[in-house]
Amino acid sequence: MDSPLGKLLTKSQIAFKAYYFIGGDRTIYYGITRSELGVISDYLEKNGGIKLYRNGFRVPKYGDQENDWLSIEKNSRIGKGIPFSNKNLVGFVQLTDPKGEVFEESAGREGLIEKEAFTQLQQFISKALQDAFLRFISWFRKSDEYKASNPDKKPAPTASSVKKNVANLKDAAETLRNPDATEEQKAEASIKLEVATKIFISASNAAISELEMMRVLAGTGLTIAEFIHEVKQIVPSTKNYIEDTLAKKPDTEISENLRNIKSILSSLEAYTSYFDETISKNVLRDLQPIDLRIAVKSFMEVTAWDFRRRKIDIQLGLTGKDLISTPMHPSEWNTILQNLYSNAKKAIIKAGVGRGRILISARKDISSGNIIFEFQDNGSGIKEKDKSRIFDAFFTTATNRNDELGTGTGLGLHILQQMIVNRGGAITVELPEAGFKTNIRITLPLANTTELKKYGY
Repeated sequence: MDSPLGKLLTKSQIAFKAYYFIGGDRTIYYGITRSELGVISDYLEKNGGIKLYRNGFRVPKYGDQENDWLSIEKNSRIGKGIPFSNKNLVGFVQLTDPKGEVFEESAGREGLIEKEAFTQLQQFISKALQDAFLRFISWFRKSDEYKASNPDKKPAPTASSVKKNVANLKDAAETLRNPDATEEQKAEASIKLEVATKIFISASNAAISELEMMRVLAGTGLTIAEFIHEVKQIVPSTKNYIEDTLAKKPDTEISENLRNIKSILSSLEAYTSYFDETISKNVLRDLQPIDLRIAVKSFMEVTAWDFRRRKIDIQLGLTGKDLISTPMHPSEWNTILQNLYSNAKKAIIKAGVGRGRILISARKDISSGNIIFEFQDNGSGIKEKDKSRIFDAFFTTATNRNDELGTGTGLGLHILQQMIVNRGGAITVELPEAGFKTNIRITLPLANTTELKKYGY
């Protein structure tokens, strides 16, 4: 949490605990019966809120109905459609202050004397609850259940989500066919059947939209391939013209300018060769394990000139020798690294820092069998309200057409997410290390022994 405890609060002992209940008619989310859901809802209707205790005794009014001492109702809109109110919360704040040095009760014992320490307490607890809620909805909006209930948030179909829905349909059908099933069980199975059906319909629509987007990108790819072909024809002849001119020994200033142009053209050649290789490898249907050290080295060689030009320092932290990912298309890591670098570069320029910094790190997590890859930068960072949306299609924070790097399409991170999820991995926004503002983490399975042996590793 961003807000530390106020100085006065450190003079007393404070503990608090809160539970959040999303409510609504969503039995399938919780694995509880409809009657149990009703009992919980009734309890929260009468007793919801965060109560306040001092030295083991309840302090009246705080957390009672109509008492919004933590400004929960005032900030109820932060959920943007997901409920956040006192009736969705139950919990307590416990103050231990035996001598009353920090928190003092009023004469009639009807509350605390609301001095500076009390204000600090309100701000601290309120901020903690809001931060926790925002983290919850960031996760919840990615769930199949949320997306099925919100057709505008169409879930991209994956093998795991399809298998999950098939299992839910099978369980629901078996329950409905079972003559010994209770009415409660059948009602719950009907809800499960309805949700799974919505997910299938939503996923089908998402697949159609995804296919349409892929067709557009395929057309763009053909245009890029043609452009690269033309550049490969033009650049060598242009460099030859420069060599011929330099051989005639022009004056110093002209010679220096020509050498700079030649250097830029060499960098352009490296870029086009890199992308030409990426496009040609896309034709290959075979997947193969990818050695991250080789992928990162290739990326560094191609972009070294741009690092220098942008005054960006690159730090590598690749731990371990066998950083070999699950089989993927050879071009996929090129796409991942170029996209992350493009976003980091824009953020660094936007922040106006004197010297850009990027940290590329990777390590093996033996316990989970994954590679943990992180790409951090010291740019402008990602706003809290945007963290749950940056992987959505067409969402972009780069909207200034006059910007040196132009506008963003809002597709880069979305495509990366689809690519990584399809390989059994995940891409998330994590807390950056000291000195950095953004940390994008990619988790992918390590190549197994059979895969390594097959491809000669």
